[in-house]
Amino acid sequence: MKNPLKKILCALVTVCAYLCSSSGAKAAEPVAFSDKAIIEPQIIDFGDLPGDSTYTFFLNGVKGGGSTAIAGNDAFALKLDQWNNTGNIGFTEFGVVDYVFEPWGQGSPETVFEENIHLTFVNNKTVGEVLIYVDGELAGYVDANFDLSGESGIMAARMSLETDIMGEGSVIYSWASYDQVLDEDTIRELADAAVPTELPEIEVDPEEVIASSFYAHLNPKLVDFGELSESATYVFSFKAAKGGASTAIAGNDSVALKLDQWNEQGIFGLTVFGVADHVFEPVGEGSTSSVFDENVHVAYVNDLVLGETRLYVNGTLAGKLAANFELTGEAGVMAARLSLNTDPMANGSIMYNWATYNSALSDEAIAALASEAVYYDPTGPHTSPIVVDFGPLSVEGLPEPYTFEFFFNAQKAGVSTAIAGDDSWALKLDQWNEQGIFGITEFGVMDYVFEVDGQASVESVFGEDVHVVMVNDVDLGECRLYIDGEYAGYIEANFNLSGPTAVMAARLNLGTDPMGEGSVFYYWDTHAGVLSQEQIKSLYANAETRDPVDPVDPVDPTGPEVPDGALDEPTLVDLGDASLDSSLEFSFNAIKAGASTAIAGNDSWALKLDQWNEQGVFGMTEFGVMDYVFEPEGPGDTSSIFEEDVHVVFVNDVSNGETRLYVNGLYAGYIEANFMLSGETALMAARLNLGTDPMAPGSLMYSWKLHPSVLSESEIAALASPNPVDPTGP
Repeated sequence: MKNPLKKILCALVTVCAYLCSSSGAKAAEPVAFSDKAIIEPQIIDFGDLPGDSTYTFFLNGVKGGGSTAIAGNDAFALKLDQWNNTGNIGFTEFGVVDYVFEPWGQGSPETVFEENIHLTFVNNKTVGEVLIYVDGELAGYVDANFDLSGESGIMAARMSLETDIMGEGSVIYSWASYDQVLDEDTIRELADAAVPTELPEIEVDPEEVIASSFYAHLNPKLVDFGELSESATYVFSFKAAKGGASTAIAGNDSVALKLDQWNEQGIFGLTVFGVADHVFEPVGEGSTSSVFDENVHVAYVNDLVLGETRLYVNGTLAGKLAANFELTGEAGVMAARLSLNTDPMANGSIMYNWATYNSALSDEAIAALASEAVYYDPTGPHTSPIVVDFGPLSVEGLPEPYTFEFFFNAQKAGVSTAIAGDDSWALKLDQWNEQGIFGITEFGVMDYVFEVDGQASVESVFGEDVHVVMVNDVDLGECRLYIDGEYAGYIEANFNLSGPTAVMAARLNLGTDPMGEGSVFYYWDTHAGVLSQEQIKSLYANAETRDPVDPVDPVDPTGPEVPDGALDEPTLVDLGDASLDSSLEFSFNAIKAGASTAIAGNDSWALKLDQWNEQGVFGMTEFGVMDYVFEPEGPGDTSSIFEEDVHVVFVNDVSNGETRLYVNGLYAGYIEANFMLSGETALMAARLNLGTDPMAPGSLMYSWKLHPSVLSESEIAALASPNPVDPTGP
């Protein structure tokens, strides 16, 4: 409940402010202000505001992450949406508390996104409270104050401009700061007078890609060409097999870009459905003739200024057409219409890449793109994870009976190793958590393993060529596994892999459960229906290795040379007690393994080099509770560091309720929490079983040490120097 004494005092202050203004006193003047629209985080200066103060913002905010800030320094932040997605306006005192405004008055302190809104924070230190006004109406209060003076970040919570930033598309039209408590009438007048200001012009790179593919298409596919409002360029690299009487590169239900114009004219063209089938008039050194069964780079330049469309083939101008077209947003590639059934490229075609640009690219730019085009066989061989096109193997979201064939030589990486997967399903060479058995994972539901039921083994195979077939027998409700042509086992479940799929990894991000360095994926294939054992034996009999374009360095079974005293695999040690004020020091060279990589841990806490799920940031995990990541602050960097020597110190400052990270002697960031590591602890892994989030083979832990105190920055810098001096003495 609102404190009645504070309410009376606040009213007296407001009356005094009103009397001053009524007696001819000068109207409130801002200490600092700006009416230039801000569209990205930057540093501003609120001026000197040591006492009572008022801050106004007219903005349109887009949601950021778990918290969205309006402004802040490294001590306090004003929040449009308080942590963690509370849906309420608030302010934060870092390391102390996240305040949200208690409703009070005619307005509401609830967060408002994607609408113009006027906010006023009245920081009344005289009565010890902050009032929030929304669109001129009193909306809430907090019985506390903040200090926000001088240089501060805007559209972000901290000076680094990386914490709790507003989402893309946000704008702060204007802001102002005052060194006094503004009265309600003044605040209402400011809100009523607020108008959107002109947005700054954004410099556009004419060669900036608006939209592009991230994998090679083997079948017609609906894609998003992006918003193309001006002259535009469409670039494609492909190998097309001839379809019917006309073959399309791309189109929607209004226009189509034709590789072979109707009716088998053998010429590139442009179709405006129901209007005309245009063909390109030859110009320049290129040819307008259709190109089938060979790799080709094609660009259509839709030049609205000149009122023409230009055709480039393999980087050379080939033709012109005195017409323009509109092809934006949803489109089909390898077909002429959104149904994907009109004028498709035939089976065996490959769309290696496509991209769109919101400008008419120059001859030189197109020639450069053509010279950089990469052509490859998406089925293999591959030496690193890649997204491929499994094709439309499901109908209305339900799996169809299909047989999946893989031939590879895999190296073990983390605690699980995948053959293929998307963001729903994965086919596993080694099921989580190092069970040493083939399996299938339905993410968030179940990790299945194959039951032994044949002549072959269901055990994982590493370091040798292996031919794997999984028969997805939907009619019988089971999946059968064949190894080197022999039946091995079954799972009483089916999976649903279709369209874009990762091979050599479990998810489309390519970083989850990947095969280890030195693996070779010779090829993959999909076969309609349920193949018999005889057919599968025939597939194995015809299996042939393929040599990678870039040869894979052989894996040294002895591993790297290990310096004296260093650890080269996850190991249990006695850490001592790091649950009080202490500093944990590590020096290591880590190789990335799975979706998370740990430096140390027990079965309650872990210190992470790469926080789950491949966030690429140092972190700290309390198992079953929270995966923390370090908030950037200071000259150091919180980004994960792999395959180079690094010195890391975690300062467990229990007294101040935070953990600080130092990387190579530089302060990098903090977490508003502490960890509890004591006694037996795993190094180079997250849990005592030594199998959770381990560093990959080849990693080295040179040294570690527990310092039973909060080390200073100078002490840590000395430890990280090439000739370190232990500040705690011999």
